[in-house]
Parts: sequence; structure tokens; C-alpha cells
Amino acid sequence: MSEQETTGFVGLIIVWVFMCVIGFLIGRTRGKGPEGLGLAFLLGPLGWLIVLCLTDARRKCASCKGVVPVDAKVCMHCRAELS
Repeated sequence: MSEQETTGFVGLIIVWVFMCVIGFLIGRTRGKGPEGLGLAFLLGPLGWLIVLCLTDARRKCASCKGVVPVDAKVCMHCRAELS
């Protein structure tokens, strides 16, 4: 392999890893980090769009629809009791 081919291959790997990290971060905002990583790994930027279209898996308050931690007893946004 020539030096130019090696440089191109390394650049391709770096871009691929960068796309996977972005996919994970996008997925994490929807509560689906591993799915975002996998779709970005397989499909690149198209995987990012698919992750954005997935339903949000995070727990939400019934009153205000704000995202709350799984173990919360009271909503941190509207102070409503959580069941």
C-alpha cells in the first residue's frame, strides 16, 4: 500500500468514527444512544435522520410532558406527583 492510500484509509476511518459518535449523541437525546450508534455505523448521516424520527424513549411527566429522571417522585418542571 502506498502512503497516499494509507492516508486516505485512515481519513475514512476517522470520518466513520466521527459519524458514529454523532449518531450516539443524537440517539442519546432521544433516550436511544445505542440505536443511534448502530444506525450511524451502518447508514451514516441517513442513520442520524432515522434516529431523529424514532419515538422518544425517555420518561415524561403526564402533566407537562417534560422529561424526568426514571427514579423521580416529583416532576422537576411542574412539581406534579409522578406515578
